[in-house]
Amino acid sequence: MVLSRYGRTFPFMKYIFTILFCIVTLMAKTQSFELMIHEDGGFGDVQFLKPLSKDYKWTVFSRTRLNTDFKANNNLLSALYLNYTTKSGIGGTLLGAVGNNSTSSGAGIHFTKNTDSFSIFALPYVTFSEDPTLNWFSIAKYRPKLTEKLRLYTSLELFSVFDLSHVISIQRIRLGLEMSSYQFGFGSNLSELAGTSEIIGDYGIFIRKTFN
Repeated sequence: MVLSRYGRTFPFMKYIFTILFCIVTLMAKTQSFELMIHEDGGFGDVQFLKPLSKDYKWTVFSRTRLNTDFKANNNLLSALYLNYTTKSGIGGTLLGAVGNNSTSSGAGIHFTKNTDSFSIFALPYVTFSEDPTLNWFSIAKYRPKLTEKLRLYTSLELFSVFDLSHVISIQRIRLGLEMSSYQFGFGSNLSELAGTSEIIGDYGIFIRKTFN
């Protein structure tokens, strides 16, 4: 049995979550795919969405991310979110995640809002473990029109983990343009670990495809 800063890892949970993730992925609709190339390697992100009700109050959202470098060190993370959202944009979330050598699960309350040019999803949640952590995940996008066919594309994604103190924070920033269903431009992935003020960053270019 392996212990992780983000909760205890149970091998059978990893297998169960992997099976559920595969089932949902096969049933769900691809929402977006992103590829970023930076000086040390690459980053990939693919997202899926499956509505469970016609009014989209119940949804299942999944995403898989891969960080890799030119030395073939790979960091893979897959997460699954079961969401119930009210008309106000506030709702509850159950989630699970599996990584290279750990699994975690949790529950929280989310807020979401979408307009033609702005969207936000914010989720504070607590993990289920012997050493629970308080986590924050949010992603905000601003996409104002520049012309009839061109938009500015900006995205800020935040993820932080706290126990009795700060554990880790990650920021993913995207700045570029949007044409049709493609976004492209400059990107940065930043991380800050507990006990240090040093920020580790990857900087590069990204291209993203969204699916209707």
